[in-house]
Amino acid sequence: MKGHRPSSLPIARFCGLAPSLSSGIVTRAAVKGTAFHGLCSGDPKALDTLTEEERADVSSWIRPTNVDMGDGVPLRYVDAVVEQPIGLLESGGWCEADDPQAMTAGTPDMWWEPATVGDQRVLYLGDIKSSEFTSEPMSLQLLAYAFAVAAKVDATHFCTGIWAAKEGRWWWGDVVDLSSDRALELFAQVKHAALNTGTDYVTGGHCSGCYGRSRCPAWLMPPEAAETSLAPLTVDTARDLTSAKALELLLVCKRVTEMADKVTDILKAWAQDHGGIVDGDKVWGPISCPGRMSLDRKALDADHPGLLKKYEKQGKGYEKYDWRKLGPS
Repeated sequence: MKGHRPSSLPIARFCGLAPSLSSGIVTRAAVKGTAFHGLCSGDPKALDTLTEEERADVSSWIRPTNVDMGDGVPLRYVDAVVEQPIGLLESGGWCEADDPQAMTAGTPDMWWEPATVGDQRVLYLGDIKSSEFTSEPMSLQLLAYAFAVAAKVDATHFCTGIWAAKEGRWWWGDVVDLSSDRALELFAQVKHAALNTGTDYVTGGHCSGCYGRSRCPAWLMPPEAAETSLAPLTVDTARDLTSAKALELLLVCKRVTEMADKVTDILKAWAQDHGGIVDGDKVWGPISCPGRMSLDRKALDADHPGLLKKYEKQGKGYEKYDWRKLGPS
């Protein structure tokens, strides 16, 4: 394969070094996603890699349902072609996933044989995500899959969609005519991202979606190196910030925080190995603490069915500040 994998294209579009930084990093969210894919395909060992809490969470996710796309096109999950590897050539043609000439290659979650709608042969391709806020139907990952599969099955149009497992609903993108200018533009974006192997780190809002940023020297910078980036702090109030400056300041804050967390982990390991870090008559290191008391809710409910529910009370809602995808309206 010449370029980056489809799953890396959304971030490789902005920074050509991001995929290599993320190589070898597997998050628990990714492990849960893989387990859910296995659950959907009937793998009896799908949940073996999960903790009890993770099993409960993944088991609550909803498996893809059938969907009617209109024009007499019902898509049934049992009829889909699932997890079939495929490659995409620079010319826009398809190839086997292990072809060294592949520009990018990967494994789409599912696709259906092209549906005939008038004089069109429409390929529908779906991808399972834990939530609709983690991606979008027209992401470069899905587009790369769609261009490859469309070439293989001789489709004239394609439509990509996401199954949001937590929300239990489909989110579909636009139908793309492969002979249109828009298809050319979308393919150009896929090609750029796949072959973007530049040697410079590129920072920006996309860094928050990069799993490898904890290894990135451009992200984990010393706080003093960010002096010019911290210029927004000179404003008198939050009302004086612009949207662009607020984003710039937020990213700097995240970078410094993550750098501090990484250094703290290194110091904890050193203190563990050397008996602590000494400062005069004080030493910084691990301190044994008793575990917190907790309620075995499962056992209580088993011994006294309904009693727990009688005394449960919904806590007051609260706001959490974090990144999320802009979902469908």
